Amino acid sequence: MTYTDLKKTCEAIPRSHKIGESTNSEETNLLNSFFRLHHPDWYEKTNGEEVIRYEVRNSGAYHTKCLYLVTAYQTTDIGLRGCLKNIPSSDSYMDFNIKAACRNAIDSTIISPLRKEYEKRIASGEVIVSAISSNQITDIHDLHIDHYDKTFNELVVEFINQEGREYLFSKINIGEQNSPHTRFVDSEIDARFVLFHNANTHLRAITKKENLSL
Repeated sequence: MTYTDLKKTCEAIPRSHKIGESTNSEETNLLNSFFRLHHPDWYEKTNGEEVIRYEVRNSGAYHTKCLYLVTAYQTTDIGLRGCLKNIPSSDSYMDFNIKAACRNAIDSTIISPLRKEYEKRIASGEVIVSAISSNQITDIHDLHIDHYDKTFNELVVEFINQEGREYLFSKINIGEQNSPHTRFVDSEIDARFVLFHNANTHLRAITKKENLSL
């Protein structure tokens, strides 16, 4: 499918839904794949987080349908008009891709297992208290895993300086069709980042509101 054909298919998705409805898994994966390759602000919009679904909303003044992407932590608008067939590989664009690939490297190995552990503890009735306040976390959806000592962004910057921006970017699955996730194609880079991550930062449980305020 050409870029033009794929864009037309994506444009038809919000038109096929009523205001307030959400995309199904197939539509979500298609939009993720398209936006990942063709939206210049994809990584700013998602902050490297997995998009769970898209909501169809009223744009407001123009009374047209628009898309809002939904992750575990945020909801924000995203449009098809600004998409480009080929996005210039600026430093910021490369950095956003590298950040997303680094997040993907730790999600399955570190973040997801930790969230599952907290989920079991909350389900058993254990009282989880935020690491930066006395606020209790009684719902897994209110739990955020936060980096401290060094933020995740600071960590990625240091990893880029250590490995090299152009080298890391060359090892990302840019151009891979039908993939909603940005990742390194070299598992050794994943392993190096996991080791670098564990040696240079720590994780803590805080509330969603606290994390967003940070």
